Amino acid sequence: MWIEIADELINFTRVLKVVKDDASVSIKLYISVDEYLEYTFKSKSEIDIVFFSILESLKSRPVDGILE
Repeated sequence: MWIEIADELINFTRVLKVVKDDASVSIKLYISVDEYLEYTFKSKSEIDIVFFSILESLKSRPVDGILE
């Protein structure tokens, strides 16, 4: 499954964990224990919108890869 974050397409099937850091206004997408992609945003409202979009994308993802 591909998602778009900050104008970049991410292969989300490789992501193991998503961490939202309100202090640094960033989201980290962990690909392994030590490797991650970090996206920093201008405001807390931007990070909340992106995090919500990620959660909605995951909830709507079909388990077997086929939409009904």
